[in-house]
Amino acid sequence: MDQRDLGIARYDAGADYLAALRRLKLEPEALFWAYDRTLEQFVLVIVTSLFDFAGPLALMRLLFDAYNAAATPKEVDPFILRLHSPKHALYRAAQPHIGARFDMADLKGRPLDRATIAGEVTPRAIASFRAGDLESFGTWVYKSTPISLKARTTDAERRWQRFESAVHALAA
Repeated sequence: MDQRDLGIARYDAGADYLAALRRLKLEPEALFWAYDRTLEQFVLVIVTSLFDFAGPLALMRLLFDAYNAAATPKEVDPFILRLHSPKHALYRAAQPHIGARFDMADLKGRPLDRATIAGEVTPRAIASFRAGDLESFGTWVYKSTPISLKARTTDAERRWQRFESAVHALAA
């Protein structure tokens, strides 16, 4: 697979999705596109410690509520989301390849990744990884943070309450 196969529209939708999550007070530990070779489709991988705190069902329900309220981009259907904990093997396997600390929001100017996906720039090296049936490239990563082994329950509870409140406020 070529890293340009993601396409500009999907790349931009992922960036918009991260911005929407941030508006909803959900700051994921990582967000990136991957190609699921079994399903033969792209999935947007969200890595968040809220997976461990609230569970995948509660998290997915809020993401569906946000989507139904048009708070997240319509181009990213919740059925293509893949939720993971920072403790999952997928994220541990991806870390060396996607970077220990990276946030697209910190970049100034036009992102090089977007130009690479558009075919305007040819990188000297191609960072890629496979974990299980998922394949991804460095250009598909919007955010990555180091794995924290010292997550506190009180912090997770506050983060969850902010996210939950922001989503529920959409219906008000």
